[in-house]
Amino acid sequence: MAAEFELTDREVIIHVQGWDAVRAGRITVKVPFTHIVSVSVGMGPVVVAEPSLFWGSHSVGHLAVGYAEARNGVPEVFYLVRNGARALAIELRNDRFGWLLVEPKEGVDPRDVARQILAAVPHASPTPSPDNPIFRDERMKNMVLRVV
Repeated sequence: MAAEFELTDREVIIHVQGWDAVRAGRITVKVPFTHIVSVSVGMGPVVVAEPSLFWGSHSVGHLAVGYAEARNGVPEVFYLVRNGARALAIELRNDRFGWLLVEPKEGVDPRDVARQILAAVPHASPTPSPDNPIFRDERMKNMVLRVV
């Protein structure tokens, strides 16, 4: 996985590198601080519960690079993960994506990245919001945050 996080004075920019940029269909993801609701680390092995809604590359428990389409009121989810334990789960509002599930590049501690984002975005929580639409539908929750 090759994702670098850059924090500006008003947004987080995720730079997707190498073949992951081809698989994900984009080289950057930009998120204004005002859209960030929560930032947490570690989600378990990666599972895309509904592959028919997924664009990119995935292998159950090993890789998810791309995005899952919106469904049942839940916005799209952007994936850039091989090791779910190292992934940041960034919950968003008022954005194309409802979640960014992104693993930082090797050698970068995801907890450090999470702390930097939380320090830059004082209104963000270190835990996901219980009122997020993802938690209303168990099938959708599993599509995004499933732990196997």
